[in-house]
Amino acid sequence: MTASHTIEVEWDFTEAAYDDWNRAEKELRAVLLATTRGMQPWFADREAAAEHEASKLDPSSRYGDEGYSAFMDDVGVFWDQYWEHIAGFVIKEAFKLFEVFLESSAHRILRPYGSGLVRVGTDDSWNFQHCKQFYHDYLGIDVVPPRIAHIKWIRDKLSHLQEIRTSEGKQQLAAHIHDLSLNVEVTAEEEDLDLYHDDWTSVLGVRLTFTPLQTWRVLQLLRSHANTLARQFHGYSWPGTGTTQPLLDLRQGKAINPYRSNNKPGDSVFLKIPNPPASGTR
Repeated sequence: MTASHTIEVEWDFTEAAYDDWNRAEKELRAVLLATTRGMQPWFADREAAAEHEASKLDPSSRYGDEGYSAFMDDVGVFWDQYWEHIAGFVIKEAFKLFEVFLESSAHRILRPYGSGLVRVGTDDSWNFQHCKQFYHDYLGIDVVPPRIAHIKWIRDKLSHLQEIRTSEGKQQLAAHIHDLSLNVEVTAEEEDLDLYHDDWTSVLGVRLTFTPLQTWRVLQLLRSHANTLARQFHGYSWPGTGTTQPLLDLRQGKAINPYRSNNKPGDSVFLKIPNPPASGTR
């Protein structure tokens, strides 16, 4: 295994939330690597076979696209559209794993305070706004800094759109791609990955199309951030270690936002609010 394939884990952090995420994320990387490495020569082989069949035809009767027709009759999809599907799947799956990691970590952090997340153990999960709110309000942690917000924007668009429809959206997409450095030159370390990348597949501000190498870069950014968060979460993992005043108040039954405007539930929508301790107890 070369340095390019080594997964960075900088500390001995064995909590279930991180361990589960780490295992699933490494499997997702393996899917991307194995699929790309296996399909690149396969596509090349099918293209050569199609051109060989076309070459057997009488030149006087050829119309020029016989190779293309033979390839599509055989395969049914060109490699550009194929990579588009693979990228969409991997990016959406990677962000889902990140969201599950945040949810599981939050629930584990809350348990020593007599609290927890309301929907853990059900087939529903808290929404992402509540996730950001919890980490900001109770731990003072921004779990969605700008680069992660860029990835979330891309993930959301991949889930709902085939292509960007407005000039404003195209500008936003171009800005996200630039800030994530997805279109920079292939590095020496990345060359060893043997992941498909070609200039034409750079995001042109219309279709949500990413190469396998760009997809790998998204995985790298998410892993780096998850590692940073895990180090922060680790401080809350053991009795007597890190805490915050909001968490201490929560143990006493005091939520930061018990109710929203118009008497609508606040934090209790996603957070279990402990009953206040009996008078005279701590």
